[in-house]
Amino acid sequence: MTTRLSASLIATAALLPNLLGCGSSDSSSTKKDDAAVVFDAADVCGAPKTAEELIACVKPANLSADIAEIAQERVPGSSHWQSVQDLCRSRLESYGFAVELQNYGTGVNVIGRLAGTVPNSSDVVISAHYDHIAGCPGASDNAAGLAAALEVARLLSSRDNSHPVVIACWDEEERGLIGSKAYADAARAANQDIGFVVSFDTIGFLSNDADSQTLPAGFDILFPTESAEIVANDSRGDFVSIISDEASALLVASFVTHADSIGLKRSSLVVPQNLLLSPATGDLRRSDHASFWVNNYPGIILSDTANFRNPNYHCLSGTDSPDTLNMEFVSQITQAAVAAAADVLDAP
Repeated sequence: MTTRLSASLIATAALLPNLLGCGSSDSSSTKKDDAAVVFDAADVCGAPKTAEELIACVKPANLSADIAEIAQERVPGSSHWQSVQDLCRSRLESYGFAVELQNYGTGVNVIGRLAGTVPNSSDVVISAHYDHIAGCPGASDNAAGLAAALEVARLLSSRDNSHPVVIACWDEEERGLIGSKAYADAARAANQDIGFVVSFDTIGFLSNDADSQTLPAGFDILFPTESAEIVANDSRGDFVSIISDEASALLVASFVTHADSIGLKRSSLVVPQNLLLSPATGDLRRSDHASFWVNNYPGIILSDTANFRNPNYHCLSGTDSPDTLNMEFVSQITQAAVAAAADVLDAP
């Protein structure tokens, strides 16, 4: 996640608004009801189809292995940057995606596409950036996000999806969202039909400690209700943030439903259309989803709120290494995301 406009990711990420709250510690609010589908995961994980099956078939070992492999310094142009780019390409090809290397001049996006079963259906884009800054392994930012995107790719490749699935590994996010902007700008110029975009960025750090979640100056004035809810939760950084535009309501609602079903705490901020590109909400456009908002495409970001929770963000006060991540948190975010993606991929 970029450091620019850093003073207010949490202004979105930490919001606990209409769709939910900070989540509940009452197990009755997070468990599936007694009528939930029960099945043997061993029988379905060869080719999971339903949202429930996809949730059960997320493999935490895959996520851990990919994070361990990716989380090294990977400045664009470096040897490990190339290795991670190659990993994205080879992995997507192995899952049956048609892969394009989008060389836009200063960097390279890896774009995998899996055709949908319904002609002329809009694309659903699942994405994460693969670059990082010098001198930092970037486990949460963004090895975890990239691992999640690749796991979602694996699972969605096993089913027939009505809409095309696009898996994107963005380059040069840390330099100002350059890779995703190149793609989104080209998509808009070609009038590409994109239904939804999901961006995974910094999804690995969780804290149950009081006062572990901070807020930017003035947040209590702009968002008094949400600020009060943060305080009421003892300012704990124990939730995933969902930041979206109004057009992503279906995707967000699905993510919230599945997050609740597995006990994943979440906060959701829907940015009003009239504020989507306003200077007043510039801090809400800190990652690759913003490239799509600018081009009038629906998009969401899933995040742990980066430096407003994680002291290791960009290795500022510690090393952003795999051992600092909460892997159950990463797995649950991946589970809710792949289930939500399946829901919208099956939608008319």
